[in-house]
Amino acid sequence: MKAKRIAILIFVFTMLFGASVYADSLWGSYEGFQKVKVRVNGTELNIGEKDTPAFSIKGNAVTPLQQTADSLKAVLQWNEATQTADLYKPNVHMFFAKDSAADGSLTKPFAKVDKGSNISFVTAVQIDNLTFKPKSFRITIEDPDGNQVVEPLTMPIDKPDESFWFNYLFKVNFSKAGHYTVKFAFENQGAYTVVSEKTILSE
Repeated sequence: MKAKRIAILIFVFTMLFGASVYADSLWGSYEGFQKVKVRVNGTELNIGEKDTPAFSIKGNAVTPLQQTADSLKAVLQWNEATQTADLYKPNVHMFFAKDSAADGSLTKPFAKVDKGSNISFVTAVQIDNLTFKPKSFRITIEDPDGNQVVEPLTMPIDKPDESFWFNYLFKVNFSKAGHYTVKFAFENQGAYTVVSEKTILSE
């Protein structure tokens, strides 16, 4: 059973991972417990109306683990046989460069472009603390409206190491003003989980 279809709960203490927790009866109640609002980096957890909400018990906030993992850009795996949830948080760093030197090193890093420009650039990804074994990863680029601007790049991982580098050349027409989002995702139990995203501002 996919992790997203089950209600797994985790105890989250106030300010854990930058979360702000407000335990007050003004949010209503759930099964006799006070509902709470949980924010991660200022953004409220996206909990559906049919999902178990965050609530307070014995001074702690209990939140759905899947939504918490999504907010933290972490990978959640559920083992139905052992009734065990594993949460993985690899370090994934991305940056963009317009050129490379003779020795292969990347030059001219950037994070902003002129609207209407058509640019070829390298997306460099560095991964470490990879403690699970994904079968593949995927890189996508979305325009400010959420539309894909390039064909998603999917690469198999034959022998996953704890750390590795990956570079790829993309060409993007920045025809709209706003933020273009580059997302890096690992394959996770038949789906892809985004573990890192960066934006390029077009103006």
